[in-house]
Amino acid sequence: MLEKVVEQEILFGSGLTGHLKGIATVASVATETATGLVDSVGGSISQLAAIGVQPDAVICNPQDWWVARMSKASTSGNYLIGDPLQAQRPTIFGLTVALAPSMPVGRYLVGNFGQGAAIYDRQQNIVEVSREHSDYFVRNMAAILVETRLAVAVFSPASFIYGSVGSGS
Repeated sequence: MLEKVVEQEILFGSGLTGHLKGIATVASVATETATGLVDSVGGSISQLAAIGVQPDAVICNPQDWWVARMSKASTSGNYLIGDPLQAQRPTIFGLTVALAPSMPVGRYLVGNFGQGAAIYDRQQNIVEVSREHSDYFVRNMAAILVETRLAVAVFSPASFIYGSVGSGS
């Protein structure tokens, strides 16, 4: 559960006390109005190229990825994103696709993650269990604390585009 919270914070944290400032909250808005994940991401890659940014990854919801992955050509019936019988890592236009359940369905983030942002991990995940609170020992209860310490630094907010997937594939 901690990893889900961390993913949510890295992408959409508010930056308020106790929260990270999420990458999507500082990213530029996509100007592309294409339909489907592939065309929308392509438009955002073009938008980044216009300002001299070479993106290296895309983050999308697994449901949007699988809608795009299962799309077929109308004439031949062939899958548009590769043969389903062949193993392949998710990519669009040569960019790695990270499937993130915390990314809302219908949304995506594309950018240069390698140079535009960094995650600083100060402390690995820690799990502590204690029964020394109030009457927890008598009631056979335990308090569990799970924590990590990290920071997200976005060096270049212009290196990221947060967009919407139009209907279609």
